[in-house]
Amino acid sequence: MEIRNEELFVGCKQIFLRQIVVAIIICIAAVLIRKDLFYSWFIGCGVALFDTGLILRGIYKGMQKDMEASISYMHKTLFKRFAIVTVIVLVMLKLKLSVIGVFLSFILLHIFLVLNLIIIASRDKAKKKRP
Repeated sequence: MEIRNEELFVGCKQIFLRQIVVAIIICIAAVLIRKDLFYSWFIGCGVALFDTGLILRGIYKGMQKDMEASISYMHKTLFKRFAIVTVIVLVMLKLKLSVIGVFLSFILLHIFLVLNLIIIASRDKAKKKRP
């Protein structure tokens, strides 16, 4: 099955928009639960959205390259993702800010990302089975 760039772009955009909605819900819940740690949850959602953007950009760019170039690009993307999250957490720790909200919102958004990808894969699998 050949994936066209338009289909891939629309799929990535749809996933990212869903992630934004979930991030907004998480931030609203954080305000309702504990207002004093809102900044931590907000930063975590921002970092997770940025990370999701890097993942989706890696997928989109990687699908346009040959296998070796795609693998190399994804390894570079993995390093960028790890470096960005590490720097942000270390800066927050250095400033003696709470990082629990960062970790929890980051994990929640990535769980939702995985669920999103599972739903899309099962939907595509169902489309293939239909005549």
